[in-house]
Amino acid sequence: MAINGAAYNADVLKDAIRSARTTKQPIELIVRNGDRFRVAAPRLSRGLRYPHLERDPSVPARLDDILAARK
Repeated sequence: MAINGAAYNADVLKDAIRSARTTKQPIELIVRNGDRFRVAAPRLSRGLRYPHLERDPSVPARLDDILAARK
């Protein structure tokens, strides 16, 4: 519902995560579950992170076999 007192949107969330990296202050989230509201304050000090997949060469490339069957 809200992040640090501002209405939620993706840009507000990204800005809050970016600023938490330098200020070390927890982000205050107001979340809603049905008709209940709760305040959460996760500590996100690493900033924005973008995970990616890496192929493990010790495991057979099963996805390649699945996709090859569709050609």
